[in-house]
Amino acid sequence: MLRYWQKQDLSRIHSDYLTARNKFLSRLGWIIKYQKELSIYQDILSVFQAAKQLLITQGLHSYSYLTWLELSQDFPQLPWIQENIQKVTQYLIEQGKKIPRNETFPAITDVIESLFSQYKALSDNAPYSEINEIVLSLVLFTTKITPKKVLQAMNSIDTSTLKKWLKEFFGESLISKRKAAFSDS
Repeated sequence: MLRYWQKQDLSRIHSDYLTARNKFLSRLGWIIKYQKELSIYQDILSVFQAAKQLLITQGLHSYSYLTWLELSQDFPQLPWIQENIQKVTQYLIEQGKKIPRNETFPAITDVIESLFSQYKALSDNAPYSEINEIVLSLVLFTTKITPKKVLQAMNSIDTSTLKKWLKEFFGESLISKRKAAFSDS
């Protein structure tokens, strides 16, 4: 809103400038008093938006903070900006320590959203729609499956243990309840 006020471009409010100006001032005139504070908040937000963009494009790795430090040199040397640059730097250092060298972790929610859309597609095609053992298939969308991994998975856990775990955490499925209700016994 302040940008419209500063540019005096109020044509979206009304075609007549004076009418638009009066409407703006009557409803949003109070915002003009906070121009300085809002400018500071905008500066702070720009720091976090730049950090977010960095993580979206490059992911999170053990040296993310170095790229961030280089990128953050372009920001003005204002105390509120530098304070938040330090917060981002500290966060990237702490989180980067948790990531093995030469690995990059995706740092965006698109991965999670994609996984849940895949889960939704799977559950829509299932004979029942509830959170159940199909959720275990989510790992399949994040892992490259090789015959060696399949063999390792099959050797590491037996079916009865898996069924017991499923029953404990997911309970009885609707389909098994239906089968039991409509069985002859």
